[in-house]
Amino acid sequence: MKNVVVELQWYELITAAHIGIMRHINSLQNKRKDRHLGPSDWNTEIAAVAGELAVAKYLKIYCIPKLNAFKAADVGGYQVRSTHHQSGHLIIRPWDGDDEPYILTTTHALANEQPRVTVVAMLARGGTAKCDRYKNREGDSWWVPQADLTDLPDPS
Repeated sequence: MKNVVVELQWYELITAAHIGIMRHINSLQNKRKDRHLGPSDWNTEIAAVAGELAVAKYLKIYCIPKLNAFKAADVGGYQVRSTHHQSGHLIIRPWDGDDEPYILTTTHALANEQPRVTVVAMLARGGTAKCDRYKNREGDSWWVPQADLTDLPDPS
């Protein structure tokens, strides 16, 4: 199964906002910059947490998004990557684990309507993305199109 739309409750969006803000402030306090696009912004952090909450809800796993977990799995052994772009790619970076599974989510408008996140699909092993076929123009990451991702794990 691919492209499962998960509706977040308003309290879940509030949780995403609080944790996203905490992550951003923590990065500012520790003078960390996003390793790929410059300083991270509030919306990106909030959308990332919303993606994690949506994956947890889809998998039926209780999850409290973490602060400063960096390389630890986000939800139930999976790394979660989020994008605002509905046709966005799953981005893998050189330091990402080769044997870790990744799930891509896309966020819909997170204002003015019930918040929704699409849990798009997964990549079973990050290392399978690290090839010339997916290398981006700058050569600093690999971009896997949604069509090349596999079905989501069964949420049982």
